[in-house]
Amino acid sequence: MISVIIPTYNNEGFVSSTISFLKTHAYTRLLKEIIVVDAGSTDRTLAEARAAGATILRSMRKGRSVQMNLGAECATGQILYFITPGTTPPANYCNEIVRSYQKKNYLGTFTMEPNQGHWLTKALSWYMNVKQKYSRLENQSLFVDRELFVKAGGFHEDLLMMEDHELVIRLQRYSRFDIIRKSVQTCANGFSGHRVFRTEMSYMLSFWLYENGISTSKIQKLYSILAGERKQVVPQVEPELSASFN
Repeated sequence: MISVIIPTYNNEGFVSSTISFLKTHAYTRLLKEIIVVDAGSTDRTLAEARAAGATILRSMRKGRSVQMNLGAECATGQILYFITPGTTPPANYCNEIVRSYQKKNYLGTFTMEPNQGHWLTKALSWYMNVKQKYSRLENQSLFVDRELFVKAGGFHEDLLMMEDHELVIRLQRYSRFDIIRKSVQTCANGFSGHRVFRTEMSYMLSFWLYENGISTSKIQKLYSILAGERKQVVPQVEPELSASFN
């Protein structure tokens, strides 16, 4: 019933633990498949994903939107669940998603809890969970009905960031957006509490700029400066999707 889709690019050390958790804590009859869509990793990401038992799909183009669309195109489950390496959903995530789906919520996410104890990150996570519009979707998790996803046209592949929020805005024309009050944990990747806090504050500023019509290319540049990170940029190439299985 549920197809999990994980976009990866050099996520060694995180992808295997995420896949193992997803398989261990899933009700077998509900979890149909776990698809890893990789954009040319040069580390052990694919080896870890393969050893953990995921279906490997190689994208010939980089970009989270491209990868997630490709995973959705190849998925066979009724519900698509997009999740990032290093993010851990609730132990009963399958049951929670299906329970929400059966209430005709064909679109939703979980609340966020960083697996990092700094009070600044906890305070920010609390605020973002209370304020629904600021829910941290990017690099977290999102579930959506497969037919609804196709109807909406999937992720816009020209967006450099905020692709999750933009999709949700379109999908809310067809379904209520449910925030399940169970938390996913996001990995701080060894950063200090202040580093994580700076990243999340940069994200909220980026969201505000996006809401006020600033282009994602400009937001991405500002985000990279403020957060000290680089997002994967979608190259300007031909529009058709290409893939190979392994």
